[in-house]
Amino acid sequence: MAESKTQNEFVKQAINGIFLIVLSFGLVSSANIVMPLSNFLNFPINWYQIFMLSIPYTVIVTSWMGFMASVKKHPYLVGMWGNARFIVDLFILFFYYLLLNVVSDEILSNDYELFFFLIPIFLLYLIWDMFKAKEYNFDPVDNKKIKERSKTTAYFFFAVVVLTVSSIIITLWSFQLSWDTQLYWIEFTKWNVSGWTPQMTLNIIFGIITYVLVIGFRRTKASEKEIFD
Repeated sequence: MAESKTQNEFVKQAINGIFLIVLSFGLVSSANIVMPLSNFLNFPINWYQIFMLSIPYTVIVTSWMGFMASVKKHPYLVGMWGNARFIVDLFILFFYYLLLNVVSDEILSNDYELFFFLIPIFLLYLIWDMFKAKEYNFDPVDNKKIKERSKTTAYFFFAVVVLTVSSIIITLWSFQLSWDTQLYWIEFTKWNVSGWTPQMTLNIIFGIITYVLVIGFRRTKASEKEIFD
């Protein structure tokens, strides 16, 4: 691959700066959840909030680590595809902001919206990989590996779609249950704690699945870092 002129360091630092701003917003807006430390004694309500808040932080922090490793080896190039990849990064960061905003408020039973925002995020991951391949115009051998890597990203994207659709359908189904069944479901899932709802139990289940997907996605990317990361 012929050497190409790379974008100036300012572009990479601009993305790093926006990552910091997004995370700082989350820390400020969620301070009432983790502070004072006595909130940790409020089990399970505050623990639920902290768990849900940890999901977007895991997504964002692992993404930031992957971004820094990737642009270190393959910085933005001057040109259409380099600019396009930079714009995709900005959209990803915007959805990270929305992701934090969903769970940083007071406790809500509609935290399943968090899973909804994972769909455009993983779709943008896939587009980002495609733009990088266009940007660097790898040789045929590397390009074949890149296509395999893009397939992996696509698999995780479809897994996130299934997760999100499932969480919405099951949550809506729980609202449609007969009253007697709802009473049993509530009694079974609320742990006899005031304020606990069946939807929170469902969110925890889907949250654990989300952790598995995100960590699996990042581990897969790390194992293929000879080309991308």
